[in-house]
Amino acid sequence: MLKKASSIKEALKSPQVRDYSYAILFFLVSSFFAFFVIRPVLSIAISLRKEGIELQKINETYEKNIAAVLKIQANLEEIRPRKQVIDTALPSQPELNGIIKDIRSAAAQEGIAVLSLSVSGIEIKSDKPPERIKPNSIEAEIDINADFNQLNSFIHAMTNQRRIKTIKALRVRRELSTGSEQQVKLHLTMNIETYYLPDLAEN
Repeated sequence: MLKKASSIKEALKSPQVRDYSYAILFFLVSSFFAFFVIRPVLSIAISLRKEGIELQKINETYEKNIAAVLKIQANLEEIRPRKQVIDTALPSQPELNGIIKDIRSAAAQEGIAVLSLSVSGIEIKSDKPPERIKPNSIEAEIDINADFNQLNSFIHAMTNQRRIKTIKALRVRRELSTGSEQQVKLHLTMNIETYYLPDLAEN
């Protein structure tokens, strides 16, 4: 046993054994350091990188939204001087008298005599706030004396007015007027759809 113990001591004193011992000890220390120090640091670094990417995406989204808001604000500032024109084209009330005035004005512009004019399809305003913007449909029935060229010019003149209007239906009946001078009489029935934007602040 003494010989074995002394041989072990001699072997431990060998340079090769000491080198192996140092190598094993270095490996154990490195493993401990890698597991308990480097690994948490890497986890934190990866987590921070992910958070950085997410924050970058959020910043890009914010920048896009801010750019969109600034664009809308610029558009509003651009149209602000023309607000009166917009209010005329899309008023907050039906303003049926304005529609009648537009029809008579277009007829007078083309030298057309309006024999009769009636408007129907008027919707009484409800106290309930509108859920969405709906067009206000108005049917105008007109008796005029005109030829077809005047009628064509009359329609173009009316649709070129500031107030937004859409001609949904147009019925023309040609008649021959009685009298000393025969004139072409057109009985015109027109369905006009107009639009208005209710002022939600008033509801």
